Amino acid sequence: MVRVDAPLPPRAVAFALEPAPKSPVAGGLGHAFASWRTVLVVVVVQLLLAATVVLPWGARLMDRTARHAHAPALGGEPDAHDRAYGHVLAGPTEAVLREIEREEAPTLEALERVQLLVVLLAWVVGAFAAGAFLGTSPGMPGAPRGGGTIPAREALAAGGRHVFAMLRVGIVFAVLLVIAWRLVFETWGAIAGVGEAAQPSARVAWWGERWREVAAVAAFFWLRVAADAARADLVRGRRRSAWIAILAGLLLPFRHPIALLGLAVPVALLAWGVPWALGYLLPVLEAPHAVGHLTVFLVLQVAVAACWFARAAWLAGVAVLRA
Repeated sequence: MVRVDAPLPPRAVAFALEPAPKSPVAGGLGHAFASWRTVLVVVVVQLLLAATVVLPWGARLMDRTARHAHAPALGGEPDAHDRAYGHVLAGPTEAVLREIEREEAPTLEALERVQLLVVLLAWVVGAFAAGAFLGTSPGMPGAPRGGGTIPAREALAAGGRHVFAMLRVGIVFAVLLVIAWRLVFETWGAIAGVGEAAQPSARVAWWGERWREVAAVAAFFWLRVAADAARADLVRGRRRSAWIAILAGLLLPFRHPIALLGLAVPVALLAWGVPWALGYLLPVLEAPHAVGHLTVFLVLQVAVAACWFARAAWLAGVAVLRA
């Protein structure tokens, strides 16, 4: 006999206390805007990573231009001496840029190595953010309950718990993407290229290349959806292997095509529509003073934040579908 009043396992209690999953669109967008503190933290971390490259190079470039013989022209205000030597345009000329590039070659080489490290750190930050968004999304074990704004400390704790799982999925995604693109461009291209080259019209080869490019883009998005489904499965504890999880996620677009398309529309508006619209404001807001530069900088950060809101909404929506 099994006692009906026996205590439930902790995992069952967690699921029993979670609110009922919403639709992918409502759940995803609601979770994204509830995670605004997490998005703010991620944007600030990205700024710090960018500052490790921009600030040292900017300071060295400013010092280099300040000591240049045509410093007034480089600063945007050419004087009589600059005009006498042909520096009639405000700002650096192509010759000056080549000179700076030649003299600062060691610094540029060091920056290239630093940029590689920054790219790797940015990848880790992206994996950490994915774990934070998924770990606090509705229906996940240990997710905050009660609605409202998600505390940043809980999101950061969830990101720390799941960052290595997110990195494993990222590695598998990269491997599968390389395999898919090699199959498209090398295998398919080599097989079809023989027949296309024998055709009298060059349009046949041109269309063949375009179709392969379309297939490569479709493979990227298909694998990206599968990878995000795998991330949701790993956070939920449904699977442990990133390979198995991402292969199982390949079926998600066939199981929920309409729901995925409905989720993709608002996510695309956030990720692409908002930055596109803000891009039209930049020429209006640009001004040759500190306030103008600061305004443009803040507008760019709003565009970055919109992309992260879209990422949070997409991950939470996919998690609802995988539930």
